[in-house]
Amino acid sequence: MTREQLLAYTLEAHQEKQKEAAIQKKLSDHIRGLCNEFNFVMERNLRLKEYVWMGLHLIPVTPDEKYLVQFIEKLKTLFIDCRIRIDSERRYVLISWE
Repeated sequence: MTREQLLAYTLEAHQEKQKEAAIQKKLSDHIRGLCNEFNFVMERNLRLKEYVWMGLHLIPVTPDEKYLVQFIEKLKTLFIDCRIRIDSERRYVLISWE
């Protein structure tokens, strides 16, 4: 970090950066939890060829839904070629592979 960058850095910018890091950690934790739950109910998942995660309310809501988009993009890297949908009321994520 340069002197100029340090001089321009503000407490607000620092706090915003920390807040964003905390949100990203929570998103990763939710992905990990989703994967653990997915594995726990694997027998049901394989029979139905789908998995429903009811924790969507845990994802922070923003006007542009940036965290929801990030969450879905992370899911797409884990569930490759699967269909990932969100219900209209934003209650759950449905992952299907039929």
